[in-house]
Amino acid sequence: MEGDIMSQKTIIACCASSMITSKIVAEKILQLAKDHMIEAPKIIQCKFDEVHDKLQGEKVDCIIPTSPFPLEIDCSIKVILGTPLITGTNEIQTLDDVLVMLKS
Repeated sequence: MEGDIMSQKTIIACCASSMITSKIVAEKILQLAKDHMIEAPKIIQCKFDEVHDKLQGEKVDCIIPTSPFPLEIDCSIKVILGTPLITGTNEIQTLDDVLVMLKS
């Protein structure tokens, strides 16, 4: 319906041990939203082993791990591999996938 306001998306950006690569992913996603003049998502940064706890009480639209995600999660939550946002290889395709999710 025209005039409806999309609700803010929530994304978990996660990495294996430290917060450095998840921070890089978060910054690129926020810049992507700004570049396309869409609402910036809420981004939760955490380690892989903290994802299940972060899912409690949160409506998460997408999880973006910086390497293959080692944990099983609710299959209704979209997972977009964020490795290209770190390495630069296939980064445009990954950003396009994130943009589609943000606009959905």
